[in-house]
Amino acid sequence: MLRFILQRFLRGVLTIWLVVTLVFFGIRITGDPARMMVGDNADEVTLEAFRDAYGLNESLPVQYGKYVSNLLQGDFGDSLSDPRPVTQIVGSRIPLTLQLMAISLTLVLVIGITLGVIVALRRDSLVDRAVITICMAGQSMPGFLIAILFIFVFSVALRWLPSSGHGSVQHFVMPVLTMTWGGLATITRLTRSSVLEALQADYVRTARAKGVAELGVIVRHVLRNAAIPLVTLMGFLVSGVIAGSVIVETVFAWPGMGRLIAGSVSGRDYPVLQFAVLLVTAMVVAVNFLVDVTYGLLDPRIRVTDV
Repeated sequence: MLRFILQRFLRGVLTIWLVVTLVFFGIRITGDPARMMVGDNADEVTLEAFRDAYGLNESLPVQYGKYVSNLLQGDFGDSLSDPRPVTQIVGSRIPLTLQLMAISLTLVLVIGITLGVIVALRRDSLVDRAVITICMAGQSMPGFLIAILFIFVFSVALRWLPSSGHGSVQHFVMPVLTMTWGGLATITRLTRSSVLEALQADYVRTARAKGVAELGVIVRHVLRNAAIPLVTLMGFLVSGVIAGSVIVETVFAWPGMGRLIAGSVSGRDYPVLQFAVLLVTAMVVAVNFLVDVTYGLLDPRIRVTDV
């Protein structure tokens, strides 16, 4: 088990390093941040002074070496557009994004697993077909389209909810629904298929033959064995919610980390973008690491066969 955990940890560290490296070089071929920050009308002396202040006039290998060295020392740099450390800027946005993520993931798990079990127990019924149809529609519609439809219906047509901003419970409704939609459809379908597969297993028939109550069969046998693919899906759900936050927060003008990432890309604020991506990558890697370890505990065969 220790070797299994060590392998997963080293893969996670390698993934973070690769992402950080790709982002570092990728954003530097998109344009000159000096002109974006100082202005197109600035003279060359002002532009050079800006580049010199932030080390942008050095070669890419030198910049990269200094960047990695500073990272290892816990120095993530200062924003190019805001005279503050990037840790303060990103840190002020994290709680708002985590609020959306926590509510969305809770709804996805509670509603999705419950619906999946219900439709599996009522296979081929009208409820089953209706839920699966809605799930397929949810999986086929991109997040930005769902967000725009919600704004049109609930803000423009009905005038029930604010279309943007943050500050009240009403502001949470549409962003949370948008982030929940796709994940809810996915986990409902997976739960349904996992429960249906478990219901046909020999140990379920044996439990029923012994006179175990149906609720006990579902809870102790079916759900327990159906949990393994659901645990695997958790890593993808968290990754999808984090990626979807960029679209959701931009559409609804939600002042979270996703909107900050989008703004730093358009504004070419290298330090902010680099730290935000590093933080997001670390979160995704940490979640997937926990999922892998949990999967290994639930199914020991994974620890033996994995290389």
